[in-house]
Amino acid sequence: MWFEAAEISPDPLYVETISGVVKEITGADLLVAGGGGCDLRLPVLYGNTSAIQFVPACGMIHSTDEYVEFEQVITCAKILVLIATRWCGVA
Repeated sequence: MWFEAAEISPDPLYVETISGVVKEITGADLLVAGGGGCDLRLPVLYGNTSAIQFVPACGMIHSTDEYVEFEQVITCAKILVLIATRWCGVA
């Protein structure tokens, strides 16, 4: 790939918040990793903004038969709602 590389620290509070919520909802540890080309490099490199990608598990990515299982969409939605309420201080 010919994309510019970008990196953020895994230490920001929002990573800790997301990791905790993922563990609470799924019982699994969040996989914090990098790799591949992604447009999130742009706000990191040029906007002085930290950014992460959080997505449901999927299959056949970037192919004709790419898919996301419906249960993964529901789980991802639950995680995102809980992250938002925790981040905003809503009980």
